[in-house]
Amino acid sequence: MMHYRCDDVPVWQAWCRYQKELSALHKAAQDFAESLDADPVYGASVYGQILVGVVPRHFDDRADKALWSEPGYAGVRVPRRYVPKGQLKDCAQLRERFPGGCPAVNIDRARLAPLWEALGVDMPAVAKAGSVFFGYDGQFYFTTLMRAPNATVIGEYEFTQALQLSQSTSPSR
Repeated sequence: MMHYRCDDVPVWQAWCRYQKELSALHKAAQDFAESLDADPVYGASVYGQILVGVVPRHFDDRADKALWSEPGYAGVRVPRRYVPKGQLKDCAQLRERFPGGCPAVNIDRARLAPLWEALGVDMPAVAKAGSVFFGYDGQFYFTTLMRAPNATVIGEYEFTQALQLSQSTSPSR
């Protein structure tokens, strides 16, 4: 695995845009989940982050538990298709908030594609190989098995040191 650092302005701008998208995603997801007395669940990869769904809080004590499906990935529940008589209207209202089984939010994902493009790295290849990445102090750091023409190869020590410093100041992924 190669360790890289990149201080190109377009790369840093792409990282900052991703961080803004991520903040907007988390805000929209949190607001949506709070309205249902639930917690948001995210999925993350080298492609970015996506809102997978919600996990209703205190499920066993909920008055509306008959409206929710059995838990799926990471405890995510969605509205049931078939519910007991007398709860059809409530379930229909809940289902309106999950078109196609997904939470209805304005922002449901934060994309990393512009960042990988700015770096000149093939995103599907990064997805296959895996990567650790973060931004710190105006520079973007990442690992990959491939060559990154727009970045500088650095040693593992420098990478680890920057990672520790970035984690001590604030989370960046």
